Amino acid sequence: MLVHLRVRNFGIIEDFDWTPGPGFNVLTGETGAGKSLVVDAVSALLSGRLDEMSVRHGADETRLEGVFDIAGRPDIAERLADKGIECGDEPIIVSLSLKR
Repeated sequence: MLVHLRVRNFGIIEDFDWTPGPGFNVLTGETGAGKSLVVDAVSALLSGRLDEMSVRHGADETRLEGVFDIAGRPDIAERLADKGIECGDEPIIVSLSLKR
């Protein structure tokens, strides 16, 4: 589960720092406010892929960071262990950056 997300210079987002609350969370805003970019940021973290078009206009670098709690998810811990990442039930910090 995502427990914290930090987004810098991604698309139109200059700075976004979010800790979802327990239960159901909703992102609202006007068309073009960047709601779908939050989903795109999480997707980029999970895929490990960014392209140069992701960097905010006028910025030199984009940086994404997500903290994921995998406690009680042995399936995820096992998949990570298969890739050489030992984490147990500790939260995992995933970061991704791209410089122009």
